[in-house]
Amino acid sequence: MAQIKGSALVPRFKYLDEKTSPGIKEKVISELSERFQEVVERSIFVGRWYPFEYYVEINRAMDKVLGKGDLSMIPSFGAYSADQAFTGVYKFFYKLGSPDFIITRATKVWNQYFQNGCLVIEKIGKKRRRLEMRDVEISAEEHCLSVLGWVKRTLELSGGKNVKAQITQCRQQGATACEILAGWE
Repeated sequence: MAQIKGSALVPRFKYLDEKTSPGIKEKVISELSERFQEVVERSIFVGRWYPFEYYVEINRAMDKVLGKGDLSMIPSFGAYSADQAFTGVYKFFYKLGSPDFIITRATKVWNQYFQNGCLVIEKIGKKRRRLEMRDVEISAEEHCLSVLGWVKRTLELSGGKNVKAQITQCRQQGATACEILAGWE
């Protein structure tokens, strides 16, 4: 069963607390399934595993309430998660590591947050990488977009300049894996 760690859900709620006006968080929560709302009421625990669908739900609900409901805001939520990691437990690695060092470590970090496939990174140039999300049980455009935002911001935080990242393949459009191409100067 595909799952997500609470530590990947918590930044979404922190985003709502820090970057939105009063009442918005409640509107987002009202868009969630009844089951997920009950979990939120009790509290999200960073060390607990939750159904992966909750991750899709919170991203979709936030995009609907804060944006146009077209999923265009989701990369900014992924970027915010990278910012949170930069100020948290991974701060040391971001400060000392290069973009290459940080992005190649993402494969190790993946399993700390997701029990849903794996992340494979291939070097395709000195400062270009192909990231593939493979063998995912639940494929969701919301997840791809969040990872896209996280990758781009992670490369920026680790010193990459003029970072470019794009989704080039997605299982939602019939590809065998979701793929992000990323590069920096």
